[in-house]
Amino acid sequence: MDEFYVCRQCIKVEKVINYLERWQSRDNKEICSICGKNLGINICNNDELLQDIVDAIRFHYSYNQYGMQLISLKRVVGAGLFAPMFLVEENEIFRNKLDSNTAYEFMVVLLKKTDLGDVSIFTSSENNGVQSIYKLFLDSHATKPLKNAESLVINNIKNDLNSKNYYEIEEKYVLFFREILDFLPKVNIYNKVFYRAREGGNKEQILLGEVEKEISFPYIDKEVLAPPPCLASAGRFNREGCSFLYVASKETTAIAEIKSYVGQICTVAEILCKDESVYLDFREETLKKEENRCEIIKLNIMYSFKNLFSIPVQERKDYHITQFIADIFRKIGIGGIIYDSVQTDGYNVMSFNSSRYECVKGSEKMVLLKKVTYETEELRDERKNYIGCKFKKEEANRKYELKQESNVNANYDFDIFEFLEMTKPFHTPIQDEET
Repeated sequence: MDEFYVCRQCIKVEKVINYLERWQSRDNKEICSICGKNLGINICNNDELLQDIVDAIRFHYSYNQYGMQLISLKRVVGAGLFAPMFLVEENEIFRNKLDSNTAYEFMVVLLKKTDLGDVSIFTSSENNGVQSIYKLFLDSHATKPLKNAESLVINNIKNDLNSKNYYEIEEKYVLFFREILDFLPKVNIYNKVFYRAREGGNKEQILLGEVEKEISFPYIDKEVLAPPPCLASAGRFNREGCSFLYVASKETTAIAEIKSYVGQICTVAEILCKDESVYLDFREETLKKEENRCEIIKLNIMYSFKNLFSIPVQERKDYHITQFIADIFRKIGIGGIIYDSVQTDGYNVMSFNSSRYECVKGSEKMVLLKKVTYETEELRDERKNYIGCKFKKEEANRKYELKQESNVNANYDFDIFEFLEMTKPFHTPIQDEET
C-alpha cells in the first residue's frame, strides 16, 4: 500500500496536526482515508510524519498493546483481517474510532514504512549499560506506555544502588547528568512567592498584670523555614541530617504535603525565593509543552524523572533513589527541583539553597484543618487490552475470563519474548515485493 491520506481534522496528535497545517497549501492532496470528507496528505511518502505517529503510539500505548496488533496481522497469523484494538476504540491517535478495515490498513502502512516493529531501538535488562542510555528500555515499555515507562537511566541507577554505595557511583552519573542537562526543562523562580506549612504553632505565657495567660500564635520567620541539619529527618530528596527547603505553589498544597489530620492546627507562611539558580521543572504541564519538540527517548527520560518524583512512598527508605538523583543534580549546579504534588493539585519546589529563601514578614498565620477530601479516578479494566490471551495460572483463567471479540483473530498465549521472535520479519520496515 503506497497511499493512505490523513487530514488534520482526523488526527489527535498535536505534533502531526502542526505538520499537516504547514502542508495545507500543497496541491498533492486527496480525500482523507479515514473520514472520507476532508482533504489530507499521503503519509506513506512522508518519513517525518510517519515517525511522529509511531512515536505517539509508543508514548501512549505499551509494547504489549500495539505489539499484539503486529503479531495478529494476517502476515503473522495467516487468518483474515485483524482490527487493532487500540484504534477501533477511543484512542490517543485519532479523534474518532477507526473502522476495522481502516485500522488494519493503517497498521500495514506503519509496518511497511516505519520501525514500529523494530526492536533494535530497545534494550533489555540483559544489556543496559550507560553506553546504551539513549535506547528505550523494553522491560518497562512492554507493559507501560513511554509516558509511564521507566527509562534506562532510572533502571541503571536502581541496579547500581542495589549493589554499590551511592558514593561509589556518583562520578559516573555526574558525567551522564551533565550530558542530559541540555534537554531537561529549566526555569528561574527568583522573586516568586511560595507557601510553607508546619504543624502547630507557638505557645507562650503573657502577663496580664499579675495574671499569667497562655496564648497561641504562629511560628515566626525562620521558625517556618527549613530546620537545622541536626534536626532534619529524611525526605523525598534529602538524607537524614541534610536540610533542604520544601515549599509549595499554594497554601492548601503546603498543608496537604505535611499530611495533617482533621483538627490539626498548622502554621502557614509565604516564602519569597531569592535564589537566582536554575531549577529543573518536572511538572506535567511543563512536559506536555515538550512533547511537540522533543525526541521520544528524551521525553521518556524526562517523564521517568517526573513519575519517580511523584510516586507516593510507604517508607522513608524508598527515598534512597530520589535522594541520590538530587545529590547528582546538586553537584552539577542545579538550584533545586520542581515537581507535582502527590497529595493534591499544585506543585512543590525543593531547594538545595534554603538560605536564599525568606519568610515574608507578617504573612505567618495559624489555620485549623477542618476537612480532608479525596479524589478518585476509575481505572481501565486491563483485560480489555489482552483479548485472546490467557492468564498464566489456570485458576485465573477459570475465574477471570478474557472474552473473545468478533474482530479479533487471536487465540494464543502472549509472551513478550515469544512475540519478539515471531515478529522478526518486522524488525526492519517491510519492503513491497517487486512485481
